[in-house]
Amino acid sequence: MDELDLILFITNLSLIVLVGVLMMATPNIIRKSLLFGIRVPTSAHNEAEVKAIKIKYRVLIIVYFAVVLGIAVAQYVIAPDLSLMATLYFPFFALIAAFLAYYPCYKGAKSLKESKGWKVDSSSMTETRSAVARQKLKDIPWIWYIVGIVATVAMVIYAFYKYPSIPDVIPTHWNAQMEADAWGNKSYLLLMTFPLINLAMLLTMLFSNVAVLKMKLQVNTEDAALSFAQHRLYRRLMGHMLGFYTLLMTGFCAFMVPTSFGINIMDGSSFWIIFVILMAGFILPIIPLYTHVGQGGCKLKPKVTNADRYAAGHPMAQPSMSRGDDRFWILGMFYYNPEDPAILVEDRFGSNGGLNYARLPGKILAIALGMLIVVTYVICTVIFY
Repeated sequence: MDELDLILFITNLSLIVLVGVLMMATPNIIRKSLLFGIRVPTSAHNEAEVKAIKIKYRVLIIVYFAVVLGIAVAQYVIAPDLSLMATLYFPFFALIAAFLAYYPCYKGAKSLKESKGWKVDSSSMTETRSAVARQKLKDIPWIWYIVGIVATVAMVIYAFYKYPSIPDVIPTHWNAQMEADAWGNKSYLLLMTFPLINLAMLLTMLFSNVAVLKMKLQVNTEDAALSFAQHRLYRRLMGHMLGFYTLLMTGFCAFMVPTSFGINIMDGSSFWIIFVILMAGFILPIIPLYTHVGQGGCKLKPKVTNADRYAAGHPMAQPSMSRGDDRFWILGMFYYNPEDPAILVEDRFGSNGGLNYARLPGKILAIALGMLIVVTYVICTVIFY
């Protein structure tokens, strides 16, 4: 057991605990009109049965995530050399644990609604012309992406500048200690590896930012103007967070460029320090997103502008789409409504967005994202093992 394996083991435990804590907090950050994927009256969150379901969920989260922690400890004791692989794959164990805790609570919420005979307005408000106008691409925080593009171009220029002095044979694969264990002949294409990776990540984050900008968020019909104001601020905050992620990835790729050229090779300790900083940078912004922002910005208290009031009062802002009907939400998580033209919608459990799986673009995006995840994991597994 070396120092690196211990660092990875502690990282695994920390991530598992953090995800567990965030999952326990999820019922408190979603809208009061939602209970584990089931639409309920806003006043219902004060009822004893509802509180009991939430307590059950937290107990199940503790139990299942304790099992995941036990698996992590067993992995480190039995096979510490697999700690890096565990870092890659333990998030899947965490997702399974989260779903096992969620599902019985979803069933309980569904049964409770039926037994109580709760009738809830299932319509939602469509986006208005004025709201869409405020969500044009100019509202994306472009500065993050401009910096990323400039940095990518700088990496390319650096590669061409250094090309004559770069060894004829350069490393193409490293082990967990950042020791090169495979090499290839120098070529311009090979030197473009990290700039191309950075460009791909930049485009992915930009696409995600556009998706957040265009995502259909739920509107509180009791105070529609406030909802539009919350949506506006929520999209701005999410845009900056995604931009910050882009900058983190750009910095990581920039650090790796000299090592990939076979010059100024980074040692294992430096690499993992940078990696831990990178992971912390990705994780820490999620905490205020959960505690202070809430689902779709429902916890925010922004100043309501005249444009927000106009958007809420516009004829197109009247309830018209039955997006809130439980029958369109499989397991309370997956939206499937052929009648809804929207592709991106707000999740019912969590603070992210989801797809309308009944629409062809939604199906294509789901398949593409699934393939991207699989390919990413295959590449990471091959690189380090």
